[in-house]
Amino acid sequence: MIEEVLPKKRAVTMIDVLLLITVMIWGSNPTVVKLGLRTVSPFAFNAARCFVATIVCWVILLVKERDWRVEGQDLLGILWVGFIGNFVNQAFFIMGVNNTTAGNSSLIMAGLPMIVACISIFFRLEKIDKRTIVGIVTSFAGILLIVMGTGQKISLTDQYFYGNIMAFFGTTSWAVYTILNRKYLFKYSALKLTTYGITIGFLFMFFLWMPDIFAQDWQHLNQTSVWAILYSGGLSIAMGTVFWNMGVGKVGSTRTSLYNNVTPVVSVICGGLLLGEQLKIIQGLGGVFIFTGLAISRRRKSVEELKEMEN
Repeated sequence: MIEEVLPKKRAVTMIDVLLLITVMIWGSNPTVVKLGLRTVSPFAFNAARCFVATIVCWVILLVKERDWRVEGQDLLGILWVGFIGNFVNQAFFIMGVNNTTAGNSSLIMAGLPMIVACISIFFRLEKIDKRTIVGIVTSFAGILLIVMGTGQKISLTDQYFYGNIMAFFGTTSWAVYTILNRKYLFKYSALKLTTYGITIGFLFMFFLWMPDIFAQDWQHLNQTSVWAILYSGGLSIAMGTVFWNMGVGKVGSTRTSLYNNVTPVVSVICGGLLLGEQLKIIQGLGGVFIFTGLAISRRRKSVEELKEMEN
């Protein structure tokens, strides 16, 4: 029973802060990766950063929680979900980025909240209120403005069709990972699930991408590539995924996925500061739309809305 009207604004929580830190790390990651790939092949770079992430996660898990075990009945499911999020997603991501434009990739990845919401509604996993839907649409409009500001070609049906399909599968696989992982977040910590997921992802990368790994001249990497691998592995994959999973466990898959759309804002800023890419007013407007959509989705529900959901 609802006794009083809830305030319209929701205070910023630690989860909000962690998710914003995550998207800031993920937003700067493409620029870091571009710098790192100057002397490392894509598959070798991915395997190297996942190796770093695996080490980081296991060290933190053993020091912080000390208990690394999961119940036998859950192990296969946890590894399967980790495989989807940390190998399937990475494989599709690489093939997508290499075969389509940055503009197409940004738009497709911006569809993550909508894909998560559709899957959640279809399988009745979460209740998606009208405010969240408005937030998703507003945020997506912001992504469109940012892409338009970059001057990148936007087309989903031309010669980049293969890359677009790969990028879509990559986004969908991350949506599936985000949703399925929540089941285990009620029982295990985000750190433990992330550690198992990244580990299984790295093992598949090592065995399937072995030719690229051994063909890479690791002894003569420049300092920039080394720091890029450490940053992308330790922060972007390891800590970013832990914080993301914490958000999924606390506020749900759909609302957490909305934070993903802040990533392009950070990417544009980092590209301007580190790579000399031009920043435009329309991109700033896009950022306003994205944060507005996020704010709309975070507002507390009125008494009438809560009663409607209860019925």
